[in-house]
Amino acid sequence: MTCKPASVWRRLWPVFVSAVILALIVACNGDDPPVGPEPVEEYVVYFWDGDVPAWYYRYYPATNSVDSFKVPFETYWGYELSADGSRLYACGLDSVYVVDVTDSPIVVDHIPGRYRGGVAVSRDGPLIALSGAELQILRSSDHSLVFSDTDETHSGVFSYDSRALYAVDWNAGDHWGVYRVSLDDTTDVSRKQFLSTPGCPCSPLRVVPLQDESIWLVYQKLQTGPFDYRLELYDPLLDSVLWSQFLSPGHGDAVLTPDGRFAYVTNPGTILHGPPPPKEIYRIDLETGQLDATISTAAIPGPDGNRAVVIGRIAITPDGRWLVGNNNLGDWGIYRMNL
Repeated sequence: MTCKPASVWRRLWPVFVSAVILALIVACNGDDPPVGPEPVEEYVVYFWDGDVPAWYYRYYPATNSVDSFKVPFETYWGYELSADGSRLYACGLDSVYVVDVTDSPIVVDHIPGRYRGGVAVSRDGPLIALSGAELQILRSSDHSLVFSDTDETHSGVFSYDSRALYAVDWNAGDHWGVYRVSLDDTTDVSRKQFLSTPGCPCSPLRVVPLQDESIWLVYQKLQTGPFDYRLELYDPLLDSVLWSQFLSPGHGDAVLTPDGRFAYVTNPGTILHGPPPPKEIYRIDLETGQLDATISTAAIPGPDGNRAVVIGRIAITPDGRWLVGNNNLGDWGIYRMNL
């Protein structure tokens, strides 16, 4: 393991309340100027304020700036952006609201239903998936039904080529499993439970398929203790764990770089969850299947100048240039790291 000395963190200090959550990043492309240096593309990171759930924040990494907007509903169970960045899908109490964010944000549609498992959007744009007491996959153009299932699921994610959907399956018995449905053949549904350690069942909190789906990155909750978690690289064909790393206090995030080469993982706990967390972000090399770097955040001071930052939710810009995250322990800042 090595530290990454080239990493440069920069901090922005908007006055956020606690429980700010990080969402997907999308590109907003403008016209190139006729002369002069090549411009830096701007990307937008959306944050949601869990304590004031009608407010959203937009962070612009290239300019290190932020703005905010209010919507006429409260978000309860997550949100996601359309593939082109023009629409925000937000899970309210009894509906999923569709917000046009191309200019002044405005609600343009809603999908009735209590989808407490969240919403997922396919990379190429035509599909959205709504998770909760039932799973529904819809066409984004007209919200017509493509597939539904009565399994209770959450944390859905489409495969890289959008030909399959993965989710955490709450119907997998005493311990949650991984749910997968092929969108080439929707009768092809599989459910997988994990016994990574003999006699030690695990409950996946998040599953991220690698680009060709041959390996899954799985963030697990272990049953050995209240703050015991594990990150695994799992081969579904061989039904084998290729690599694993114990994490505590867990409760973190995992994202892939746009080229699929690396995964970045956090281990923050929460204000009310577990022992003091390590002030680190982990980078896994997905070609070698090994922990490649441990990136310290201990040198980043909190707002009081004493407590170091513990990064919780993270995302990576589509050009692979920046990782953006927020502090999980309530200093309410946004942080940008050069990759």
